[in-house]
Amino acid sequence: RHTRYGTVTGVQTCALPIFVERPRHIEVQILADGEGNCIHLGERECSIQRRHQKLIEESPSPVVDETTRARIGELAVRAAQASGYVNAGTVEFLRGDDGSFYFMEVNARLQVEHTVTEAITGLDLVALQLRIAEGASLTDLNLTEAPEPEGFAIQARINMEVLSPKGFFKPSGGTIERYSPPQGPGIRVDGPDHQRTGQDHEAGLHRRRRADRPPHPARSPADGGLRLPDQRVHLRWEGARPARALEDDVAGGSDADP
Repeated sequence: RHTRYGTVTGVQTCALPIFVERPRHIEVQILADGEGNCIHLGERECSIQRRHQKLIEESPSPVVDETTRARIGELAVRAAQASGYVNAGTVEFLRGDDGSFYFMEVNARLQVEHTVTEAITGLDLVALQLRIAEGASLTDLNLTEAPEPEGFAIQARINMEVLSPKGFFKPSGGTIERYSPPQGPGIRVDGPDHQRTGQDHEAGLHRRRRADRPPHPARSPADGGLRLPDQRVHLRWEGARPARALEDDVAGGSDADP
């Protein structure tokens, strides 16, 4: 309601959010020091989600060209500098189907998917975050310019879930009795998450397929095993389809009990 909005914000204006058709979630990793310097380390795409939680993260995004990358990177840097932001952070955008970008929020922390950026830049973002918190400048860290990213990286999150009597998948817990992490060139394992790197998009996809077929999957007495991503989700994602159809594939049209 207009009156309620004005009471909360002090601005007597009615704000209407923009409807973004077939959106994609694009975020930019930044590093900013206490001297007003800031760089961006390219974008990550996190459009494949369920329950508003990211499942697949990749960098660079297949739908962001060099011109757009430079533009949204500049916007992210300007936002950090204008607000006096210091340390590692993520500036998040929604990309419309027509190529337009809309600012969404700033996550003032490292995110789980920061390892995707580490894979293509060679930087240890955790160590850099700590150094900046200790007072180091980007000059001290030899980061007056961002390194050129190399290759392509994909991270997949594997969730432990159980199928309810009504046919819906829900988060679950239990003791893992056996665990064989994915292995091979360019594959990195961070706890239950595994990430794949490659020289290009197709190489990254190939390594993802290989990593998703461990010889002995982890098992839990609660649900019989960790649920690997459904192959139908892979096909939609590899064909650059939007993320909105994911819930229909995974949970029969819904992923929560009515």
